[in-house]
Amino acid sequence: MQILHNRVYQDASATIGVMRVFDNKGELTVFSTLEDAYNAPKIDGQTRIPPGTYEIKLREDSPKARRYREKYGEDHKGMLWLQDVPGFTFVYIHVGNTEYDTEGCILVGCTVDLKSCVVGSSVKAYSELYPIVQLALARHEKVHITIAEKF
Repeated sequence: MQILHNRVYQDASATIGVMRVFDNKGELTVFSTLEDAYNAPKIDGQTRIPPGTYEIKLREDSPKARRYREKYGEDHKGMLWLQDVPGFTFVYIHVGNTEYDTEGCILVGCTVDLKSCVVGSSVKAYSELYPIVQLALARHEKVHITIAEKF
């Protein structure tokens, strides 16, 4: 499975993007994204990750995974975890609406407001994205996300 994430807008505090998810049938699902702004040097929990291609696996045992399991039920097997991100650990795709929710991760939404740099309907978007990725992983498919900047 391939996920393409294009960053399309940034301001001093946040980065907005578009995520396109292609499943094994070639079907496309589109989400808006929100990340932290770029910071050099890196600030833990406040800097977006570098562009590149990363494998996604499930992180089954973490405080966030336990909270999400309580919220979404037993079908939530673990967090969508980007692997081998240079200079970062435990980068997830998760729920949130503002830069304060990112924790250095990627937030998904169904809507976006460029003026205030927020994504909307994040729980709905995550509830659509998660089963697509989790089922691919359950079928032992490799799942990769490619992050590009299109400013």
